[in-house]
Amino acid sequence: MPRPARLVGPAPVLALILGGLSPACGDDGTSTATGSATDSDASTSDTSTSDTSTSDASTSDATETTGEPATGEALFAEHCASCHGASGEGSSLAYELRHPIRDYSTFVVRSGRPGPEFPNSAMPAFAADVLSDDELARIWDYLDDFPQASDGEALYLDYCANCHAVDGSGGVSEYDIRAAQSAIIASQVRKGSGGTNYGSRTLYMPAYSAERLSDAELDALAAYVDAML
Repeated sequence: MPRPARLVGPAPVLALILGGLSPACGDDGTSTATGSATDSDASTSDTSTSDTSTSDASTSDATETTGEPATGEALFAEHCASCHGASGEGSSLAYELRHPIRDYSTFVVRSGRPGPEFPNSAMPAFAADVLSDDELARIWDYLDDFPQASDGEALYLDYCANCHAVDGSGGVSEYDIRAAQSAIIASQVRKGSGGTNYGSRTLYMPAYSAERLSDAELDALAAYVDAML
C-alpha cells in the first residue's frame, strides 16, 4: 500500500512521484521570429547578460550560500512542494509522499505519471540531469524523517490511501479492501505482490517489513480497515 506519489500504486509512492511538478510549457522554439533577430541583437545582448547573471545568482541557493550540497528539504521545496505540499502532506494536485518506498518512488520520478487521479496535474519525468540519484536519495531521506503515524487511521492514510482510496473502496488499485479479513490484510502487507512491476497500479504492491510497519502498527491499521464497513 505504497504512497506513490497521495505518487505517487496499491503501491506507495513517489511522484512522486517531484519549479514543482508542472511541465514546462511553450518552449519548443517554433514561434521564434527570425526576421527580427538582427534588429534586436544590440538590445538583447545587455539584457541577456543581465538575465544570465541573475539566473546564476539564484541557482541552488542552499549550495551557493553554504558551500554544501542542497539538503533534501531544499530540493523537495524546489522540485516537489508545489504539487505535493510544503512537507509532502499531499494536496488536490498530487499524492502524499511521506515514508516513500524508494525503488517505486524513484521509478515514478524517472517515468512521470499521467495523473488521471488529479485533473490537469500530470507529472513530468525527471531525468538524472535534473535530479541526480544522490539528490533523490536526499529527498527520500527528508521524507522518511517525518515521525511514524501512531494510530490506525493515520497509518492507513500514510501507507494505503494513495492506492486504495481514503475510504478503502479501491482507488487506482481497483482493489476494495474494506471486506478483507485482518489476517489477509496482514499477510498481503508483509509479502506484497507484483515483484518490480512498478508500472502496474493494479498488480504492484510493495512488501512492508516489520522494520517499516511493526506488528502492532499493522494490527492497528487492519483494525481501522475492519471498522470502515
